[in-house]
Amino acid sequence: MLLRALLLFCLLLVSVPTSSAADSASLSAAFIRDGFVWIKQGTTEWKISQGQPCTSPCWSPDGRWVAYLQGTSKQQLYVYDTKTKRTHTVYSGGASQIAWAPDHNTLAFQIGGVLNVSDITPDGPTPFRNVALAVDNYSWQPDGSGFLVSSAACLTPAGWTNPKLYTVPTDAKLDPKKVQLLYTLPNEISKDGATIQAIGTSSFKWSPDHSWIAFIVSPTASLSMDSDMLCIVSADGRTFRVIGEMLNSDLWFAWAPSENRLAYIAGGGRYAFENKKLRLSSPTAVPSAPLTPDGYVDRDLTWVSNTHLVVSRAKESKLFASTSPPPSRLYGVTIPGGVARALTDTPMNGASDIAPVYLPRSNQLAWQRARGTEADVWLSRPDGSVPRIWINRIDAAPSYYGRSRSDDVLSLYERTEQAEQSTFLLP
Repeated sequence: MLLRALLLFCLLLVSVPTSSAADSASLSAAFIRDGFVWIKQGTTEWKISQGQPCTSPCWSPDGRWVAYLQGTSKQQLYVYDTKTKRTHTVYSGGASQIAWAPDHNTLAFQIGGVLNVSDITPDGPTPFRNVALAVDNYSWQPDGSGFLVSSAACLTPAGWTNPKLYTVPTDAKLDPKKVQLLYTLPNEISKDGATIQAIGTSSFKWSPDHSWIAFIVSPTASLSMDSDMLCIVSADGRTFRVIGEMLNSDLWFAWAPSENRLAYIAGGGRYAFENKKLRLSSPTAVPSAPLTPDGYVDRDLTWVSNTHLVVSRAKESKLFASTSPPPSRLYGVTIPGGVARALTDTPMNGASDIAPVYLPRSNQLAWQRARGTEADVWLSRPDGSVPRIWINRIDAAPSYYGRSRSDDVLSLYERTEQAEQSTFLLP
């Protein structure tokens, strides 16, 4: 049975028509090297920033623009035009949480708790417009017409208030009459013996049919390092479910490509190499048993199809950051049984394979092989064959107890055939 499942996994991965992994002409990257933003298109690399360190590069939906943050205290927001090779200022200080609309070149960002948008035209950005106040976190609606935002709980003399979810149109212009309450979260959230106080949320991810929204609920900042809750709410706000305990990493949960199936890295405790297991759930089913073998942990994940996942897997370790973490390698996991197959060899010299991303247009797998403060970007076929380094030496994302945000240092974009439209790969 095991051999049959492994054979099926390999056949399904290679059955999709594919160009060679060496063909990266349709693939572009924006990445951080030595603190600067670089772009790679095909085989050509060039640097687009100078001065202070940068972070969070991200591609516009049409692949023309790269937005990024620069600075250490008050971060400036810039956009770079790959067509004219010009850089434009969107906001000169204190920006955060940048995100492009899913289908047009409008850029959202926060200034403290204020949500703002700027239209990025061929001539550059328009003056930004205020959208909503007191925003804790947000995501674009799937159709790009507005946002789902959260407001954080506040401490009052009578105790904590409840965090709330709202829908906000892009043209709200701070008008509370245009804001609609979607759902009020409970003060406390419990699952399988773990309980947290609900204070804030992560960003939001819609199911493929847009009927469900997944997000993480977190307690106060210090407590959120150890225990948070993955939850879902229906798009009409009528149904709320707690899926299970996990850490506050929105790169650790994702919906399947075209089914309402949710994969996530379950488990509390701030150390990424202890008690972190891949699990599955759906709006109508209880979470699955862990799909990670005993003695191992998973982190990072990407869907290849509705029945196949790729995760970064390592041996479980109870030792903390004072020692070298165990090396991670990529595994393909067949759903629903959880049969796994190693896709990469164990990296040498203390390196780890992390942050896998499936590229559907070219049917390739991309990932980072990180060691210390540096990483290389690799490409292969989805079954791990024909591996090669595509980008040498990018900055590794800062690690906190084994966790890191790969989108702080790398954004990938695949060009489609239809009039420069895009598949947005990393937020």
